[in-house]
Amino acid sequence: MFQTTTGQERNSEGNRFIAAIVSRSLLTRQSIARKLSLVGITVFEYRHVDALLQSVNSAAPDLVLIDSDGQALEWNALVSLLKILSDRTHLILLVSSLNVDHTIEAANNGVAAIFIKPYKEEEHTERVLNLLNDIRQISPKRLLPRYTPDLTAQIHLEYLPSDDGVIFPIEVRNISQKGAQLLLPYSGFAKELQPGSSGFPATLVLGTSRVGVYLRVVYREGRIVGVVFEHIGDRRKAFTTLIRELSKRALGDIAGDRRW
Repeated sequence: MFQTTTGQERNSEGNRFIAAIVSRSLLTRQSIARKLSLVGITVFEYRHVDALLQSVNSAAPDLVLIDSDGQALEWNALVSLLKILSDRTHLILLVSSLNVDHTIEAANNGVAAIFIKPYKEEEHTERVLNLLNDIRQISPKRLLPRYTPDLTAQIHLEYLPSDDGVIFPIEVRNISQKGAQLLLPYSGFAKELQPGSSGFPATLVLGTSRVGVYLRVVYREGRIVGVVFEHIGDRRKAFTTLIRELSKRALGDIAGDRRW
């Protein structure tokens, strides 16, 4: 059986990256899933590789990270099997050790990366992001990491639709220094928020702080809307502090404004 760390169905995530983690260790699965979900990656967890294989045909993930320890098959057999079932999925091996010959064999079999245990958030999460960006051909020079707030962050956006006199709170799915992905209350909400439109005033509520922003809409699909912050108001410091805190939670003690 698999479980998501975001509580969402696979097909409802729009253009989000999808990763799968296979490990007999619950601690390993949850630790890696927590870090990847904080940077906006939808994560599925599997204890055994056969459970993953049952779902690959219907919804192949962009990336599979396999902890080979304790699996029924050797790592090279797992890699070969997964490549046969889905040629679009990229593979990362998480191993206790690997000699030079096995490293060469893994590379020749299409393994994208090898991580030596334990999973290091400062190093390995960045490498996962780099790999996923390469898959989608996203230029590292123009990309800023997107962070998924947890419940303790207490983040939402308040918006006044043009066809209603009531201010609505909107869920912030993920956020970066430049913009955010929003989940609208319902699919027909605020029809004026269409791709290419701009100049919409809103308020980011960050705990006890309120930061005025102006939104430019980049895309809209169902209830999902991607926006860019055209302008951030006078309380920018609260916003900058939030981004740094989310960065530290997700990636450890690296610079919060680092570009990928």
